[in-house]
Amino acid sequence: MHTNKSILITTLLSYILLSACSSIASESGYPYSVNLSKSNKEYYHLLYNLNETNLVSIDNLTEEEFIRSGGQFEVIIKKSSFPIPAPNCKSNIILRMPWSEEKETLREKYNLYKNIELTKTNKSSLSVSIELNPYITKINAKISLTNCNVFFRTANSRYIPHVNIIK
Repeated sequence: MHTNKSILITTLLSYILLSACSSIASESGYPYSVNLSKSNKEYYHLLYNLNETNLVSIDNLTEEEFIRSGGQFEVIIKKSSFPIPAPNCKSNIILRMPWSEEKETLREKYNLYKNIELTKTNKSSLSVSIELNPYITKINAKISLTNCNVFFRTANSRYIPHVNIIK
């Protein structure tokens, strides 16, 4: 009987502890993930669903212009639709794709660009991976943007379509 009581108490304590952790996680409602670099720097990433409601505009580029600009383009997102607070931002959030020169990388980025354009015109949605660094601040375990800028998540000039650790 003593063993059954111990199991019951352990189970109840585990449930209480897990419930407390779950409520803290859901209470904070943070929709981002944090990955540590090899130097223990925190990188904040967000999977964000672009759609006709939150997508204000996207640069209008031909394929030739896109390649000449190194694959750089901007997407304007409604500030009111963005899940991370941006108290210093007076207008919308600017999502930027960084420059690159590799042809294979440019092709991948151009495909993403065209898919985002289709999202706007076809009234569909597309999930994109966003890097919140470097324009964030963390106070009392809550983050907010310090500027109106965020970037598509990239590594070695390539777009990374997920928020997991890059191995």
